[in-house]
Amino acid sequence: DVYKRQVQVDHKWLERLARLLELGQALVTVLAVVLSLAVVVVVANTIRLDVANRAAEIQVLNMVGAPNGFIRQPFLYSGFWYGLMGALLALLFLHLAFFYLQVPMERLLDAYGNAIEIRGTGLRETVAVLLGGALLGLAGSWIAVRRHLRQFRLEEMPRKS
Repeated sequence: DVYKRQVQVDHKWLERLARLLELGQALVTVLAVVLSLAVVVVVANTIRLDVANRAAEIQVLNMVGAPNGFIRQPFLYSGFWYGLMGALLALLFLHLAFFYLQVPMERLLDAYGNAIEIRGTGLRETVAVLLGGALLGLAGSWIAVRRHLRQFRLEEMPRKS
């Protein structure tokens, strides 16, 4: 009877752990979405400031007939690199945190008799984070440049070929 009771308690503990893990995964998803939006906003603001600092140059390029794509291109490259470097920095911090927390987490899990192997990000996840960061930076840059070019009314002006 005592053994059966012990198994039931462990089963309830495993159910609670599974629910906590589900909650943790949902929190990570929400956090990832919020931080992704923050990346877009930060990159867009940074690019907007860069565009504002180069407003005279943009107006001159427009006057000499430079296409919008030509004017937009260096800002898109900057946004791409900002996003990629931000993703690299995030991965670095993630690996440092994982390295710091790995031993205490393994000790905690060993105390509960679990044989779960804790691992960091694999190649697929690393590539996904880098690509996602670069695309988010590109999206933020595109938003900022498009909005700013509209202020110069470059989008509506017809171009001679």
